[in-house]
Amino acid sequence: MQNKMTTQDIELTEDMAQTLYTYFSSYEKDGVVTLESNDMGLWLKNHRTNSRQFLGKARLPEQQMADVTIH
Repeated sequence: MQNKMTTQDIELTEDMAQTLYTYFSSYEKDGVVTLESNDMGLWLKNHRTNSRQFLGKARLPEQQMADVTIH
């Protein structure tokens, strides 16, 4: 039986990338930062405190975009 590999694109805005760069040393372990992705957005995993901090969300969900009025 073959395992199916699933992928999911991760999107970062420039602000999110700058935040990751600024705080990289606070969240890295062995030179690697772990990100968690869920419906709410991206999270920086803090291995020191066993917690996570919100990094951001690049786009609004599709259903919310339908309710947005652009002037």
